[in-house]
Amino acid sequence: MIIAYYRDTKGRIVSHQTIESMTLEKAAEVAEQFNENNKYGATATVAEVAEDGLEAYLIERADARLKVLQGAKEDALTALHEAMRCIEGLEVMDR
Repeated sequence: MIIAYYRDTKGRIVSHQTIESMTLEKAAEVAEQFNENNKYGATATVAEVAEDGLEAYLIERADARLKVLQGAKEDALTALHEAMRCIEGLEVMDR
């Protein structure tokens, strides 16, 4: 498994992604170009990790958790939109 991870200016890992559509060499070239442009204030690093290793397991768990959180966010936004439609449909009675 090939991964790219990104460090902020303080050296903390702030993001990652798995790369399935490139070879390790091509991914390293893309990371090098990213680092040369450095528009985002982050540094990219590419690594190959064993499919059955700890790193791959942790990445898969993090990705699964992210999908759950994204689903929960979408559900919450849908509920808010439905609530707004209900509120907008309320009539105010004159006193």
